[in-house]
Amino acid sequence: MLRGFGKPVLLLWPRKAPFFPFAHAQRWAELLPDAHLVEVPDAYTFVSEDQPEFTAEAIAAFVTAAPRPAR
Repeated sequence: MLRGFGKPVLLLWPRKAPFFPFAHAQRWAELLPDAHLVEVPDAYTFVSEDQPEFTAEAIAAFVTAAPRPAR
């Protein structure tokens, strides 16, 4: 089911999250055909709180690079 998901997906994932191992992010990236995995440095579970600027920049870059759907 996930392999058929045709939209771009941004996975912002910390290496040090105690409850969400980085291996889970890698698996999501394998299953989603247009997934973009970005490791968030010096962050734990709440990446947007631990690294707000990094998170915002990564989201902005992802949204800017994503193709816009035709209307």
